[in-house]
Amino acid sequence: MSLALPDGAWQNAEGHLGLGATSTTVTLDRVAPGLGALETLVVQLPEGASTITVDYPLPTVTDSSPTDLTCEPAPGTPLAEGVHPIECSATDAAGNTTVATAHILVLPAGDGTVGGVGDSIDVPDNAVASPYPAIISIDAPGRVVTDVDVYLRIRHSFAADLDILLEAPDGRAVMLMSDVGCDSSGTWDLRIDQHAEQHLPAGSPLASGRYKPTNLDPDGCGTGTDAIPDGLTSVTDSLDGLVGAYAHGDWKLWVVDDSLSHDGAIEHWALTISTEPAQAPTLTGPARVEVRVGSGLAQPLTLSGAPAPEVAVTSGTLPDGVELVDGVLEGTPTVPGEYQVTFTASNGVGTPATHEMTLFVYESPTFTTPAAITAAVGSPLDVPITATGFPAPTVTVDASALPAGVRFEDGALAGTPGEVGTFMVEVRASNGFPPDGVQHLALTVVEAPAAPVIELAEGQAPVTNAQPIDFTITFATEPVGFDAGDVEVV
Repeated sequence: MSLALPDGAWQNAEGHLGLGATSTTVTLDRVAPGLGALETLVVQLPEGASTITVDYPLPTVTDSSPTDLTCEPAPGTPLAEGVHPIECSATDAAGNTTVATAHILVLPAGDGTVGGVGDSIDVPDNAVASPYPAIISIDAPGRVVTDVDVYLRIRHSFAADLDILLEAPDGRAVMLMSDVGCDSSGTWDLRIDQHAEQHLPAGSPLASGRYKPTNLDPDGCGTGTDAIPDGLTSVTDSLDGLVGAYAHGDWKLWVVDDSLSHDGAIEHWALTISTEPAQAPTLTGPARVEVRVGSGLAQPLTLSGAPAPEVAVTSGTLPDGVELVDGVLEGTPTVPGEYQVTFTASNGVGTPATHEMTLFVYESPTFTTPAAITAAVGSPLDVPITATGFPAPTVTVDASALPAGVRFEDGALAGTPGEVGTFMVEVRASNGFPPDGVQHLALTVVEAPAAPVIELAEGQAPVTNAQPIDFTITFATEPVGFDAGDVEVV
């Protein structure tokens, strides 16, 4: 701006005004310097280093007079892991100032670590933030998440009003903070890290620091209802819930002020994401698993791949009582048998992996034959010796203990006893899965009863083929198990 002084007035180089005979023109500078934009940078710590020196480019200054440019932190300042705001101020000789700001995100050392810095977010009273959602785009094709940390600089007059949720590109989400800090008012630098030692506090004061994700419902603070965007169904309170997600794509920060009378802003936010290359699944395990019927089973399958693969039974049937839970065969089988099963692991990368397994549910032998048998001298004997088990057991008998005339063949005691007495016979059933079934069989042989008396009915012809034969059989002792079908006429 230029002003013409009236006749007789003057201003010297020091700015003093006075009266004189000369008219002088004075120029007053009210235009701030032009200042180019600062660039937000993402850098990574060298292996083994705790700081890195960042020589960021200074912004371009344009002005009609000499200008002083200062930046904080200055280029070349050692910076530790985390988010560092940078501010450059250009001030001209007249005191006019222009400010430019940006951020430097220092990532931890390690292959596959990526990250980004988001713009500021306005948080109006009792409303969703603007923008909603805020987005950081991560360029990491073909890589999956192994860890996530979130940096937030929050300014707000009632901390418990805030619900802040992070969504990964595949739709998985974590509630980073909700209803924390009660009536705390201020500005806080928070690092949300699953490996932190503490959660955010329920009450005030809220302090800057490193915290686990914290989702509270405290009495008297906040609404107690989480603000979750429509369509999000996989929401947890742990950043571990994002492990295995693909890192590439848009990461969204959903911020809501869910109560009246207070507002604020997220002045900056940033992500550091550790990743590994996506890998096709592998699946291994034993080819054969043997378990006793009625006994507990806990047999893990060995899985690898990134993202973490899902495994399922794709052929065959598991035994009753056994199920596949998170890659582990567990339960108590109730039905013996041999089960051929195929498992398949898949994660969307490469070819699914398969593994075939035989689940052999065995049952040790037990006898079903009565432990005591009675026979008679001279009477034929045919008593099957039976036992259950899987696989089917083999039965053996101590033949040396059998009475004369009795033998064990084709799974039965057979023959005609020739001596009286009680004979203790050890019978054993084996199927290769101990314990063997052992039975001490008491075989009692009694004297043969007197032969029955057969008398023809009165008037019955001794020999005939023209009329029925009518006769009576009389036993000396009451017969056991005898009926008319046992009579044979020859």
